[in-house]
Amino acid sequence: MVSANIASISYDYLGCFKDQEEPRSLQGMLRDFGDYLTPLECVELCKGYGYLYAGLQYRTQCFCGDQTPKDRSKLPDSECSAKCSGEVTSICGGTWRNTIYATGLTEVSSVASFGYNYEGCYKDQERRRLNSYMKDFGENMIPEECVSLCKRYGYRFAGLQYRSQCFCGDLDLAIKDKRPESECSYKCSGDFSKICGGHYRNTVYATGIIGK
Repeated sequence: MVSANIASISYDYLGCFKDQEEPRSLQGMLRDFGDYLTPLECVELCKGYGYLYAGLQYRTQCFCGDQTPKDRSKLPDSECSAKCSGEVTSICGGTWRNTIYATGLTEVSSVASFGYNYEGCYKDQERRRLNSYMKDFGENMIPEECVSLCKRYGYRFAGLQYRSQCFCGDLDLAIKDKRPESECSYKCSGDFSKICGGHYRNTVYATGIIGK
């Protein structure tokens, strides 16, 4: 039987940490690598998207985030014993257990501060809340571009979602749809230091257009 150990890679291993369903310990993004997860692949993915930490869980899952692992959630290394699907000599967490590495980055993302009012993080749905206009900026999304676009087309609100999507609209924001800031944790594709919503979550700004 092949034994598995903590991978020896050029990133700092922080330990084995307990996770939970809601909220996840690392809330930035998740990718399931199927049969191909290795510690190096996960850490470099998270680093490439601008996150401070990478967590490997349940053989195939890679979590990224900026949330510093809590001391009270740290467990003995023996609690992380699942072999990586793509490298059976290395450990990739366990059931609700993260093998966590630091990516080496130090800058935490934040809501952009510029000449528009930030309204908050809001829940979206398939029948979009801001449904007048949408543009996907691909790898070039920055908050200023989205808000300026919505303002140019005469809309009251701009919503940044899922790293690269920009939604514009005039519907009043519903208090019941407002969510904790932690639920908008995806980094903008064109500026990793800024937040651009999440999965069905909008980082919303007012464009300054009134009277509609």
